[in-house]
Amino acid sequence: MRTRSSWTIILCLSSLCCWYHPHHSPTVVVDALSIPHYKSTPYPPITSTAATTSTSSESYTSISAQIEALTQHPAVWSSSKSARKKLTPRHLDLFSTTTTKPGDYNLLVLFNEFASVVCATGRIPRKELFETWAAALLIDNAFSQNYTRRIADVAAGHGLLAWALLVIDDNTRSTTPEQPQSSIDDRTPRTVLCIDKRMPPSAQIIQDAMLQNYPHLEERFHFVQGSLEQIQPHSTCLLASVHACGTLSDLIVSLATSTGAPVAVVPCCHSRKKLDVYSVFAKAEYEAIIGMKDGVGPMVDLAERLDEARCVALGYAGFDVMVEMLPERFTKKNRLIMASPPPNQSKGNASQLSIDIPPPLELTTTATTTPATTSKPKNVIYRMPPLLSDNNANAKTKFLAKMTIPCEDSPTSRTIIATLAGKYAANRRMDALHRKDHTDAPEHNMSIWLPSNTENEGGIDDNVVVSEAALSVLGGTIDPKICCTVQQLGPTFQNSSGRRATTFRIRYEYDTNSRISETNDGDGGSSKLVEGASVSNDDAKLVHDELYSRIADSFPGAECR
Repeated sequence: MRTRSSWTIILCLSSLCCWYHPHHSPTVVVDALSIPHYKSTPYPPITSTAATTSTSSESYTSISAQIEALTQHPAVWSSSKSARKKLTPRHLDLFSTTTTKPGDYNLLVLFNEFASVVCATGRIPRKELFETWAAALLIDNAFSQNYTRRIADVAAGHGLLAWALLVIDDNTRSTTPEQPQSSIDDRTPRTVLCIDKRMPPSAQIIQDAMLQNYPHLEERFHFVQGSLEQIQPHSTCLLASVHACGTLSDLIVSLATSTGAPVAVVPCCHSRKKLDVYSVFAKAEYEAIIGMKDGVGPMVDLAERLDEARCVALGYAGFDVMVEMLPERFTKKNRLIMASPPPNQSKGNASQLSIDIPPPLELTTTATTTPATTSKPKNVIYRMPPLLSDNNANAKTKFLAKMTIPCEDSPTSRTIIATLAGKYAANRRMDALHRKDHTDAPEHNMSIWLPSNTENEGGIDDNVVVSEAALSVLGGTIDPKICCTVQQLGPTFQNSSGRRATTFRIRYEYDTNSRISETNDGDGGSSKLVEGASVSNDDAKLVHDELYSRIADSFPGAECR
C-alpha cells in the first residue's frame, strides 16, 4: 500500500497540503481539486486529508503563522489598484514596525528589513513583494532540511524570489541573542542562480541595493541572461519559479522529471496554446487536455486540470509532491507545487526511471456540458527540445548552443556561472552574436605592402618596421579608450615582381570595463550608464579606417593593399 502524510493548513491557507509518493495503487480516491471530467484517478491524487505528521507539524505551524501574520501586515493593500502600485521610499513607514509576537522567530522583522530595501529601489509592486516572500517562506521550509543548497530561479525577472530565499537562509545562519553561536546552522550556505532571457535594468538596481545592505551575499548570487533550453538541470539544484507563465510551468516540470531535479513552481496564465512540450509521465493527462475540441466552449476547470497533470507527472516520476496555497489575498494564482525526488532514487532521464507510465484517463461529462471528444495531438514533444537541431540550425541558435548554464551545486559549475553572470557578460555575448564568426570583440583584417629593402634604412628587417607591436601602438593613439591587439596571419607573401605583403588581424577592445552603453530603465526613470560589453562594430570600423589612413605616413614605403 502507498503511505501518505500531510500537514495541517492553518488560518488563511486554503487547506490544500499533501505529499505524493511514487508507488501508486489502483484504488480510486476522491480528488481534492474536484475535477468534474475525471471519472477516477488511477494515479497519486491531490488530497486534502486532515491527518497530521509528527516530524514537521511544529515547523509548518510556525511558517503558517508567519504567513498569516503577513496577511495582517500594515502594508497589505485595501484595493486591487494599490496592490499593483510600486513601492517607493515614501512607503518606508509601513515597514518600520519591529514588534512581533512571541515565537515568531523574528521573520517579520526580517521581512520589514527586506521590504525597506525593495522600497528604496522603487521598482517592485506591493503585490509582488508579498506573494514572493510568502512563496519563499514555504519553499525554504520545504527544502532547507534536505540536501538542496542551490536554487535556480527560472524566468527570474527582477530576481526577487532568489534574493528572498538567500536573505531568509542567511538569517537562519546569523547569531542573535536568542540564538547562541553553538546553534548556528553548520550547513553549506545557500547559493542562488537567476536565469532569464533578458536581465532587466530593474534586476541590476535591486541587486545593487541588496548588496549594499547584504554585502556578504555577493558571492552567493548570480544572474545569467540565457534561454531555458540552455539550462542543464541537476538533482543538487532546485528549479524554482513564481508565476511561471503559460507553458513555462510545463517546461520546468518536464525538465525536473527528466533529470531528477527538485522543483517548486507557482503556475500562472493557464492555457492550452502552444502546449507542445510536457512530461512523458503525464502523457495521458496532457493529451486529454489538448484533445478537447475548441468548439465546446472554454474549459472552466483548465487551471485545475493542468496543475493536476503537472502533479501527476512528478508523482509518477518518483517525486514526493507537496501542494501549498499562497494567501488568496496576495494572488489568485496561488497554487505552489513543490516536489523532490527521494534521496535513494536514482537520478537521470525519464527512460531510466523504473516507473510505469499511467494508462489513459477516462473522461466523463456533466448534464450541462457537451460530450467532449479527444483526438491524438499532432507533433507533440514530450521533453525539452535541444537548442540546436536540423530544423533550427540558424546562426543564432548555433551561437547560443555553444553556451550552457550548469545548475549543479559544485565548485566547477559555480565557477562557470560566475563567468557567465551579469549584464557585462550578457552584453559581450549579444555583441558577439552580431559579428562575423561570433567573436567576443570586433576584428578586422588589414593587408599591407611592406617597404622594399632599399627603403629600410640600415637594412632593418621588414617585420621590425611594420610589426604587430608597431601597429598595436599606432592603433592605440587613435582612441585612448580602445586598445588594439594585432596578430599576423600567415607568412609574408611575395608576388612575381618581388614585392612583399603581410596580412594582420586587428582586434579592438576597451582597455578597461568602460561605462559605454547608455540605456533607459524602461520604467519612466532617468537614463543611466551601464557597463558595456565591448567596442561596437561601428566604433571599431572608425578606428580601423583611421589606422588604414595612417599607415603610409607612419611606415615610409608601406601602403595598404
